[in-house]
Amino acid sequence: HSPNFVLVSMNVTSLKRSATSSQASLPVRQQAMALHGIAANKIVCLQETRWIQEDRAHYHQEWGAVSIHASYAVRKETGLTGGVAVLLPAHTLRSKPSTTELSPGYASLVEAKYYGCQLGVISLYLPPGREKEILATVRRALEPLSLPDILFLGTDHNQAPSMPMYHRFLEDYALTPALRGQVPTYFHGNSKRSALDNVYARHPG
Repeated sequence: HSPNFVLVSMNVTSLKRSATSSQASLPVRQQAMALHGIAANKIVCLQETRWIQEDRAHYHQEWGAVSIHASYAVRKETGLTGGVAVLLPAHTLRSKPSTTELSPGYASLVEAKYYGCQLGVISLYLPPGREKEILATVRRALEPLSLPDILFLGTDHNQAPSMPMYHRFLEDYALTPALRGQVPTYFHGNSKRSALDNVYARHPG
């Protein structure tokens, strides 16, 4: 019997360790507190964290009830870019999750035994103008892997939502075969003022 899965995917547009300090602005502190509450009970994919190792260590200490798996941001001349993470409620895990970087800073696969059920979770960030390049790297990294039957993909692909668009996204970027078959689509919606992004799920039953 599979548990009920609740997954949230969100582009946080930077979540540095300073977000929890008293000097941070109220909206920034509120976002960090809200994420902690969500991740204590749900599977969370984060994009554009801009984390370095110290940021992940900070949140690991701050959010003791959350298992954090991060692919760190990439340093460019203009500063840090990307950074993705998968957050899992620690109390749901029956063994230590494994992490595979599919594209460093832009895509990461976490495999875990969640309430005794084996699943995979991919967090994917596609920076504007580099979508095809990043996805080609992700496809190559996925090809030799044996993926769990239950698979979630949380992504931010900077496009306005519509059901046909979601299917085109999977087909145009050839993600359907890379994810081993037809991937039903679920989404929470998106708007100019919403940070919620898009979730794809594959479940055998």
